[in-house]
Amino acid sequence: MVKDAGTQQSAPVAVAATSAERTPQRPVGPIAAGSSLTPTTIRNVRVQRGQGTLDVIIEGPSSTQPFLLKNPDRLVLDFNNAVVRPSVRNIPVHGGDVLQVRVGRFQAEPPMTRIVIDLSGPRDFDVVSAAEQVVVHVKSDQAQTLSAPLKPAPAPALASAPSRLLVLRWLRPWL
Repeated sequence: MVKDAGTQQSAPVAVAATSAERTPQRPVGPIAAGSSLTPTTIRNVRVQRGQGTLDVIIEGPSSTQPFLLKNPDRLVLDFNNAVVRPSVRNIPVHGGDVLQVRVGRFQAEPPMTRIVIDLSGPRDFDVVSAAEQVVVHVKSDQAQTLSAPLKPAPAPALASAPSRLLVLRWLRPWL
């Protein structure tokens, strides 16, 4: 628990979600009421390949409010009481799972920054918060396919072979 202005708020440590749609949550507590807290600065956003994942590392804040939107599929991260450094830019990824990462200011007062990860389709993800960093692990579509149970191969169709032989014997009776 984190104490803030006489109230207690819990700080999220890790969030896991599936492709189910999430609804955005609005800030609650002193930040929503217009606090004099100094905003956190998002210093850097980078993308790197993980083991079966594509990782988006956000340096600066230590918590976020993630949710999914559809049509097109995208993962949205809202950072309360956060501003973005001017050097932080959108990142074109053009990968099989993530198309791009967009960064922008969502609202001015109280300051909220939104990062949108455009997905190529429904994906599972994990959001892990640490000191001055949030890491989003977007699970690869290939990793999901490999972890799915294997289906048995269909039995070969034996019924079609005799019909071809019958047609050949009708055309060429010497066979």
